[in-house]
Amino acid sequence: MNYTVRSGDDFAKLAERFGTTPEVIASESGLSPTDTIYPGIILRVPTTDPAKVEPKLKAEAVPWSTVDRLWKIGQVAQVTDVWTGRIFYVIRIGGWAHADVEPVTARDTATMKANYGGSWSWNRRPIVVVVGGQRIAASQNGMPHAGYTIYNNNFPGHFCVHFLGSTTHGSSYTSNGQPTLDPAHQWCVQQAIGR
Repeated sequence: MNYTVRSGDDFAKLAERFGTTPEVIASESGLSPTDTIYPGIILRVPTTDPAKVEPKLKAEAVPWSTVDRLWKIGQVAQVTDVWTGRIFYVIRIGGWAHADVEPVTARDTATMKANYGGSWSWNRRPIVVVVGGQRIAASQNGMPHAGYTIYNNNFPGHFCVHFLGSTTHGSSYTSNGQPTLDPAHQWCVQQAIGR
């Protein structure tokens, strides 16, 4: 079943509550049992009760204006790379046209960099972002740039996460004042729907 993590939860407590092991819950959720889990992320918990069996959750396209209100600055989110299935965590540090984020730990940075073949890149990738238990289709680039707030995560900057209708800083406004979209980011958002 799908379980939304609450404050105070960890793999051991959940395994005891649901009659399984931390390794099983972590594996079903695409994580390692040594990973830190944050309130609001979704785990897959095995169950033998037919009434509790649920399909895996799908991602939905949510407009940036809604995500901007939902995902608060300073809040951690779970990210799943659509093409590799790897999971890592990010924290929102700002952003007005899209979310500016940083990997939470050096391990999260290593996972994200592995998704790009071990190199930093401006290429867009489809991702699913879990915020407050909601799975949201999104897109990211993989290039550290500009300011950052975490100094021990091996990521010298922040990177951008785009959602339905979000824009880049460089193309946020045309000469006539109308917002413009980045087609590659919007294509990745569409690729993440239903994942």
